[in-house]
Amino acid sequence: MKRDTYVKYAVKNNPLSGVIQLPSADSVLKGSKFDESFMAEVVTAKLAYHLPFYRQQEMLQCFGIKIERQTLSSLFVNLGEKLEILYDEMKSLAFECGYLFTDDTPVRMLDPGSGKTRESRMWIYEAARQDVPAYKVYDFSINRSYDHPFKFLKDFKGVIHGDAFGAYVKLDKDKDNQISWASCWVHARRYFLEAQSGDQELNHYILKSIRNLYRYENIAWRHNSETRLRIRNQYERPIVNEIFEKLWLKIKTEILLPKAKQTEAIKYMLNHEKNFKLYLDDPNIKIDNKPLNSQCAKLSLVKRTGCS
Repeated sequence: MKRDTYVKYAVKNNPLSGVIQLPSADSVLKGSKFDESFMAEVVTAKLAYHLPFYRQQEMLQCFGIKIERQTLSSLFVNLGEKLEILYDEMKSLAFECGYLFTDDTPVRMLDPGSGKTRESRMWIYEAARQDVPAYKVYDFSINRSYDHPFKFLKDFKGVIHGDAFGAYVKLDKDKDNQISWASCWVHARRYFLEAQSGDQELNHYILKSIRNLYRYENIAWRHNSETRLRIRNQYERPIVNEIFEKLWLKIKTEILLPKAKQTEAIKYMLNHEKNFKLYLDDPNIKIDNKPLNSQCAKLSLVKRTGCS
C-alpha cells in the first residue's frame, strides 16, 4: 500500500513562527483516496486487457483490497471526464498531420431500461504520416449514421484512408470539405479472394498484380519520399493502370452475373478508381490502412468483455 508522508516543520523555541508543511501533491481527481498509479492500472486493465470491473474487483480482493464494482466504474467515468483535455489535444495533433487512417467496428452496449443489448459503433482515427506519432483517437456512437464521421471530421482537412463507407465517399465528393478519401488495397484484394466463382484467370491476375504492388511498396518505404514517388511511377503505376484497363474491358465486353462475388469485386474497384490511384501521387499516403484493421480486431474482445 502506497502512503504519502508530509512532514511538518516548526522553529524550535519560537512558537510564533507557526507550523510549516509542504502542500499535498496535485491529483487528477482531487480528494480521491486513489492515486494515479491505481487509476492507470484500472484503465489499462479495462481498455488494454479488456477486464470487466467485476473481474478486477475479484483480483483486488485476492490482495486484500475490497473495492465495490460501482466505485471502480465511477472512478473510470470521472477520470475520463478529467482527461478530455488530453483527448482534445491528441485529436488536434492527429488532424494537423493531414492524413488519417479510419475504421469502425461494432460493439455491444446495454440498452437503458430494456435489459437487453444493442449494437453501437466504435470509430478509430489514427494519424498515419510516417514522420509523426501514431495518435489514435476513438469516437463512440450509438449507430453507424453518416452524421458521426461528418461531425467528427468537420475541422479536418486532408486525406482519410479507409473502406468504401458511404460517409467517406460523400466527404470525398463534397468540394467544400477539402477532404480526399483513399481506398484501401487490402479491401480490394479481399473481394477477389472471396470470389470463388467467375473468371478465375482474372482473379489470379488481379491477386498476383496486387502482390507485386506490395513488393514494390515494401521497397519504396525503405527510401525517402522522392525515391518512393519515383518507384511508384516507374513500377507501380503501370501495374495499377493495367489492372483497371482489364477490369473495364471485362465489364464492357462480357455479360456479368449481377450478384456474383467477382462482379461485386470488379464494380467495387471501378467505382473508386480515382481513390485507389490516390496513393501513387502522394509519398506520404500508404497503399492501405492495414495497421488500423489490426486495432479493430483487438477491439472485438470488447464485444465479449465490455460489460462492467
